[in-house]
Amino acid sequence: MAGYEEDLSRWALHQAKLLREKRFHELDLENLIEEVESISRQIENEVERHLRLLLAAMIRWYCFEGLRCMNWQEKIGEHRTWIETALDDDPNVDVAKLIDHSWGSAVLEVHKAMGLNFELMPTTCPWTVEQVLSLKGYYLPDEKGWRELPTE
Repeated sequence: MAGYEEDLSRWALHQAKLLREKRFHELDLENLIEEVESISRQIENEVERHLRLLLAAMIRWYCFEGLRCMNWQEKIGEHRTWIETALDDDPNVDVAKLIDHSWGSAVLEVHKAMGLNFELMPTTCPWTVEQVLSLKGYYLPDEKGWRELPTE
């Protein structure tokens, strides 16, 4: 049987087989524990990646009223949907912490893509977790506060 280091896929399938057959004494516990723990980290990393992209899209929407387009709105919706699905798998992800951690990268991304001066962008996220993740009608930030977009 291929080991953990040689063929991860075959190793994982073999571990699953041992679990189904309740052959617990044969499990590679050290590596199995490591892999199970890594699942949560993977979800958190993906949520953070999508949050960074979502926040960048929200900053663009907020700062570039004259350039707003459906593509930006769609990206906001796509990232919110992806994050919601991931949080269903791991509801213990600390989204507020990830927003704080991702904010600087999102601002930098907008600066690189759009050339917007850093001083014109908020230094911290001005939106609540609920506003950032809102799927109801794709609430978007604008100068008048939060509004629900038409569903047409």
